[in-house]
Amino acid sequence: MPLPATWWMLTVSAVALMYVAPASLSGNDDGEVMLNTSKAGGARAQFNRTCKCGKKFTRIVGGTETYRHEYPWQAALVQTATGEQFCGGSLITNQHILTAAHCLQGFGAEDVVVHLRDHNLTNPSETNLVERNVTTIYTHHLYDPVTNNNDIAIIHLNKTVRISARLLPVCLPSSALPQYGNKEAVVTGWGATSSGGPSSSTLLEVTVPVLTQKHCQQRTGYQPSEITSRMLCAGAAGLDSCQGDSGGPLVHLDKGQRYDQIGIVSFGRSCGLENFPGVYTRVNKFLRWIEKRTLDGVYCAGFSFPTEIPSLKFRL
Repeated sequence: MPLPATWWMLTVSAVALMYVAPASLSGNDDGEVMLNTSKAGGARAQFNRTCKCGKKFTRIVGGTETYRHEYPWQAALVQTATGEQFCGGSLITNQHILTAAHCLQGFGAEDVVVHLRDHNLTNPSETNLVERNVTTIYTHHLYDPVTNNNDIAIIHLNKTVRISARLLPVCLPSSALPQYGNKEAVVTGWGATSSGGPSSSTLLEVTVPVLTQKHCQQRTGYQPSEITSRMLCAGAAGLDSCQGDSGGPLVHLDKGQRYDQIGIVSFGRSCGLENFPGVYTRVNKFLRWIEKRTLDGVYCAGFSFPTEIPSLKFRL
């Protein structure tokens, strides 16, 4: 029976993650920090050389790969008043979360708590859970709630977190003009596994195909004008993000075996509906915006911000 063609926002047909034993990481947020400066002398992002971003936390136990905390940058946004998870996010520095602007409409900093290193939202004995309050929310000044363009926000945590193998920032794209079309990516979240269905209590993942910009604009059910150069599409029938996943990361494994966050869950028509892939905020279009709002945080090594971001028409 076809799914109803309704729009979702506050957002995985997916596989639940499983337990993985603790492990240590060489280096932490007490390591050497390098402060970059532009040629004009302006401040640039700080990087910790002793930690590497975008590394999954996995171990082989008894010949079976297990998945608890496999994506150590995953964040859950929780309502302070109700304790309910309503959106996802990703750790990008030792005190900043990347998420979607639409997730935070109507919320003040005091209304949101960030959960890190969480897996089962209903398990009160999650001893590895890290909670942080929010001091500042940065929503993109050009965010348009009608078109969903520029759907990006940054959360500043009230305290830094200690970087480890189970709490590690994701990498950002190093290039302002990367090519992702026809490649695979992974989206993670606690969202519904079907349109209008209940949310998952455990963190789920699903691998989705990334579409070229031309394909998404001309060969899907979306109108070409709906998909701007600041968005990307990923997914197929039955493979998609869904309600409750919004703000969460879409990541791609690069040649260096690191995960780069290429998208932020933004919107879609129903969930997993044929011809209507999920639509994501295209992260590489916002690198300078992100950097300027995270200068007091520390990134892990593994990528670099472009010195200058070319103002060229995007081609995928």
